[in-house]
Amino acid sequence: RSLDQQGEFLSLMLEQVERTGRVVEAYQRLASVQPVKVSTSLNALVEGVLGMQRFASTPQISVRARLEPALPSCELDEELLRTTLENLLRNAFDAMPSGGCITVQTSLMVGSGAAPGVALSVCDEGTGMDARILARATDQFFTTKATGSGLGLNFAERVARAHQGRLELSSQVGRGTTVRLWMPLQPVC
Repeated sequence: RSLDQQGEFLSLMLEQVERTGRVVEAYQRLASVQPVKVSTSLNALVEGVLGMQRFASTPQISVRARLEPALPSCELDEELLRTTLENLLRNAFDAMPSGGCITVQTSLMVGSGAAPGVALSVCDEGTGMDARILARATDQFFTTKATGSGLGLNFAERVARAHQGRLELSSQVGRGTTVRLWMPLQPVC
């Protein structure tokens, strides 16, 4: 058959090949944690992710947001932070088989001699981690879940470092876990 009559099909194939290329590039950037920073409202990002989480919620688990109203926009990689928050929420849901509350919080950290920064915290009321597990929680491929990859907290730590920040974990067995991602404030110019 002549290709002249297949123009529409060939155009569609070319569009799909280009789209696949863009998807592969996006995944490679996420895997290598190369931030592309843009002016971002961390609060708007959190609200967007939590809006989608309502579909994944269960009656036993509630999710609430405590967002700092005076949080300035700053230079962040939206996709890396969105993926990080989704992973942290998934961990929190998994840690609460009997239910409870997850709190997602943003805050502005200024003063006391430290560099100003923004923080994103996810707190759950789940099973918590003992000191041995907490010490290894960010190790690549370390997981306590039967179906876990062991990449979520490691990825979150890499995202924090890519933003010149840090990941902080605190946990108590039977009381829950708090994961805090702190990034220095790099205001929008």
